[in-house]
Amino acid sequence: MKKFLMPALLAIFLLWLMFFSDREKPAQVKTLAMGTLVDMTLMGLGGQTNHRVVQDAMTHLRRLETQWHPDRSAEDGSALLADMNARLATAETVAVPAALVDGFSQAAAYSRSSQGLFDPAVGAVVKLWGFHSDESFPQAAPSDIALSQVMPTQRFDQLLQQSAITGSVGMRLDFGAFAKGLVLQEVSDAVQAQYPQASFLLNGGGDLVAVGQHPERPWRIAIRHPRQGGKFLALIELQDGEAAFTSGDYERYFDITNSAGETQHLHHILDPRTGWPAQGTQSLTVLHADAGLADAASTALFVAGDDWPAVAAGMGVEAVLRVAADGTLEWTEAMAARAEITPNGQGQVLKPLLRSLP
Repeated sequence: MKKFLMPALLAIFLLWLMFFSDREKPAQVKTLAMGTLVDMTLMGLGGQTNHRVVQDAMTHLRRLETQWHPDRSAEDGSALLADMNARLATAETVAVPAALVDGFSQAAAYSRSSQGLFDPAVGAVVKLWGFHSDESFPQAAPSDIALSQVMPTQRFDQLLQQSAITGSVGMRLDFGAFAKGLVLQEVSDAVQAQYPQASFLLNGGGDLVAVGQHPERPWRIAIRHPRQGGKFLALIELQDGEAAFTSGDYERYFDITNSAGETQHLHHILDPRTGWPAQGTQSLTVLHADAGLADAASTALFVAGDDWPAVAAGMGVEAVLRVAADGTLEWTEAMAARAEITPNGQGQVLKPLLRSLP
């Protein structure tokens, strides 16, 4: 009997080892979506299940991306916003597709609470500047005449009436300042509903949603220094179910020289009031339990410039980190409790919760 005992024990040990190593192995999948690299790391369900759930989540994400893309065509009818835009541009009254109704309602609420600083109605303005393309960047600013012809006459919350919108010639809706957060939140909610024991991190080009607990360390996000390439300004610890979104002038931009010989830094975050890139802020980060709101608020507060505290209060946002145009770092008390300024961001303390970048 002894000659069979050791092989049997070895087999049991190997099965035990395979079981526990599989159970603890996280899964990670990366995909290009929403104009950026999206990756998801998930654990807590067992190695094979982890991988299957992440694959399903990415499939769901790409389907939602198609629905919310302002221009993409799809033969199966899944390009809901693009199809809607095509009809709105001919001045037709269009009912919002059922799959987009909740998102449209949320966007309208954020348009109101931000006093119009978040506004999906500026889609034609975004396209005129050339910032709608993922493959190329504009090389020149549009003329004042061309800009005046595409500026919306009503805010998005005013356009949306009983889940329908009456279009106008050339109208184009663009939810680029909200759709990423909305999609990440929907994917996160779907995974949590089916697998409440899972822990995962959804990362959309540096904008994150954290769910559950990492077994070894807290979830953290590194905030990029807006003027020192490859360096980080701050580290922020994320709580369970929290999202972090940053708007910055350093990703999609071009520089021109004006008639006075001055260099103008023109980026993709447009002020809906003027149709021009917003001035006064280099980057702005928001933490919130709702990724869609965090996304919309990071844009609205960026556009608000020095008036961002009032807009933050109106949108119900408490944790904010802002780098002003002159490099001054501002952060709310709620953010200060969670953020650690790196050596690249340390400088003279100007007043409580205010620092100056080098």
